[in-house]
Amino acid sequence: MNNSLTANSLRTALKGIFQSHTQNLSPTLSARALAEQYGEVVFAYTFRRIGHREGAEDVSAECFIAAFQNLRSCPPRPTDSTNNLISHDPIRAWLLGIARRKLADYWRKRKRHSEVSWEGIPERVSSDCTPEQIALRAETQAKIRETLDRLNPDYREALLLRYADGCSVSEVALILGRSVSATDSLLQRARAAARIASGDYFSEFE
Repeated sequence: MNNSLTANSLRTALKGIFQSHTQNLSPTLSARALAEQYGEVVFAYTFRRIGHREGAEDVSAECFIAAFQNLRSCPPRPTDSTNNLISHDPIRAWLLGIARRKLADYWRKRKRHSEVSWEGIPERVSSDCTPEQIALRAETQAKIRETLDRLNPDYREALLLRYADGCSVSEVALILGRSVSATDSLLQRARAAARIASGDYFSEFE
């Protein structure tokens, strides 16, 4: 699935929502801007945990509808001294927290557990990759999936948020509703469990 296809799918899934949710987050960030800036992030998060586009689109749309209905609870965007968005993004954490709850509803209705996938949205394989590199990547992804399946849900979700979704430790803490120190400890335990579950395949996993 390429990025343009994902963007088109998101626009289709969110079509018509904006007319009924025109409230502004701030003078510069509207409901439309929220979806445009974070739509790919939310879709990737849900796709990794559902594994197919239709379900991911549905949950992403539900996430943004809930967000639009509660814009006043959205945190401000932190910036550094040069007015650039810093790595810790509480808006992303806020949205992924909503997405996490919507995913729980999704699986509860189906009476199933999340089917996590480390690689998430499939990427195009570079034409520069050799057959050996492609095979090695496939082997690594298969080993990661196998390892994740052996972990308890808390460890699995923490690792996915930190390493697949690219969240900072502070963002993971916000999403999981834990303190930063408790989240850091959780990640340490999760990494140790992953090393053991993989048979030391990821012995240098930090």
